Amino acid sequence: MKINAEIFLEKSDQHKLKNNIILISGNEFGLISKIQENIVSSVGSLQKADIVHCDFKNQKTSLDEIFNSDSLFGNPKILLFTNITDSKIDYVKNLETKNETIIIKGENIKSNSKIKKYFDSHKSFISVVCYKLTKNYKKKFIDSCLNKEGCKLTKEAYWFLLENASEEYKLLEGELLKVVNFGKNPIELEQIRKLLSNHNQIQLDDLFFASMLGNFSLIINKSQLSIQSSSDAYSFLNIVKNFSKILVHTSENKNGEKDSVLVDKYLPKYLFKHKESFRNILKKTNIEKLTNLNKLIQKTELLLRKNDQKFLIIIQRFLLNCSRILR
Repeated sequence: MKINAEIFLEKSDQHKLKNNIILISGNEFGLISKIQENIVSSVGSLQKADIVHCDFKNQKTSLDEIFNSDSLFGNPKILLFTNITDSKIDYVKNLETKNETIIIKGENIKSNSKIKKYFDSHKSFISVVCYKLTKNYKKKFIDSCLNKEGCKLTKEAYWFLLENASEEYKLLEGELLKVVNFGKNPIELEQIRKLLSNHNQIQLDDLFFASMLGNFSLIINKSQLSIQSSSDAYSFLNIVKNFSKILVHTSENKNGEKDSVLVDKYLPKYLFKHKESFRNILKKTNIEKLTNLNKLIQKTELLLRKNDQKFLIIIQRFLLNCSRILR
């Protein structure tokens, strides 16, 4: 049963989710994550459920063992499948869900794949398709958020928001969060322009991932585009500090946790397009390397304060040293 993600979000209570199998696919990864959160929340609120992650890329425990194992407290299970392939279609066809809800997160599933076609045409299983938001849904989502929070905009600011807000779900959520937390009513056009001006933030995030993965030519090119003032340099160092804290938390919890689980747990949701890069960074990092990275950040901040007119050279040197530390 094929359902558009926008319709599913509006009418999810009309579909049988508990003890069913739901495929979530498409090219809008933020919306895929939102649908998954929605289903887990809906099923989990009906009765406390145990959540089990099953990554087919690294799965060691057989699926028969997972299905036949009982919950310690007799709770129903929510099984989250990732990296499923067409070769598993026969197993899925023969599943009989009695006390399990299965969510298949199909970020890598093609529209012409066997499993996609099977779920689209199935009478009971659900196939939720996620693409960029339509203008109509984006308007309804923005209106609902503004009304709920009692946030008012001038007419010019409102239309600017409609035209320029992201059509990607998680990015749109982040933009609206900034708008409703602005604290002034009504919000005027120039203020909305500044609130939505996150292009440089995105560039700085991209620069961080390029540096952590050791792509030297990309580091030079992206830093020249992104770091155009000493203010940009300081902003970038703050971004690196925040990511350093995230990496410390993930490194401390590596034992016993799969990389995919750590990524979902610690990577900020709006950075979903960097999931694979973040996973690769996790594999290379440890506490010793992160300690050296923090020392380098402190050293760079001092150097920048003394020679902020040389901000670009200082940041480029910092990035190259970062790459060497995290090799």
